[in-house]
Amino acid sequence: MTFATVLLTNTAINSGSPVRVLCKTAAVSGTKNTQQKPDANGSDMVEVQTQSYENFKYVLSNTYFTGATDTLTWDDVITLYKQKYSGSNYSTLHIKYGTSSVLNGLSESTDIKVVLKVPNLTLDTSDSKDAYRPKATLTFTETK
Repeated sequence: MTFATVLLTNTAINSGSPVRVLCKTAAVSGTKNTQQKPDANGSDMVEVQTQSYENFKYVLSNTYFTGATDTLTWDDVITLYKQKYSGSNYSTLHIKYGTSSVLNGLSESTDIKVVLKVPNLTLDTSDSKDAYRPKATLTFTETK
């Protein structure tokens, strides 16, 4: 099975050393906050103005927990989920794609500072016998 190359670092897990996230998909999304004021009596297009943008969200889908050394575990996810953000205890995502390209975040750094927002674990017996292979979708939000 081939996985995207995603490394996650946080001082609260794996003694602060990076762990590999075994995920099949890494998706990035963002939202621009815009303003548009249509003319109530008009039928023309209106100008759209960008007011601001929200921090990127990073969704790691089909994340598997194999128990292999230096890979993310469900216990690590619980630790990150329970962690209260203090401004300096962020996690760092490093996402590599293709043969050597590395994804940049909004900060234009390849070490993307993130906070775990939503973990979602699935135990599916149709995917594996007795659901022995749990998989998760993890949503991180980029931070300063």
